[in-house]
Amino acid sequence: ASRLARKMQEYASWYSDNPADPFFHRKSGRVVLAILHLDFNGRSEYVRGINSEVSLPTGSVCAERACIVKARSDFPEVTRENMKGIAVLEVPMGEES
Repeated sequence: ASRLARKMQEYASWYSDNPADPFFHRKSGRVVLAILHLDFNGRSEYVRGINSEVSLPTGSVCAERACIVKARSDFPEVTRENMKGIAVLEVPMGEES
């Protein structure tokens, strides 16, 4: 759990230097980050996700779902049993451009 928390801190720090385009958060006005911990092929993998909440026909995607979809895209053979934990954090939106 402490490694997952540390990975989330790293992601939040990275995000503060690389804020999201407000377009992708215009519906909710919120930015949510998530980190999924995988125990996969004998090693730990950490997959990042961010919410996208826009008023489009495709709808919104929560940060948790974004992690899971990215993990399945990056590692097609991943199973539910490989997923060991997820951390979620709402962060400040930052300056609008």
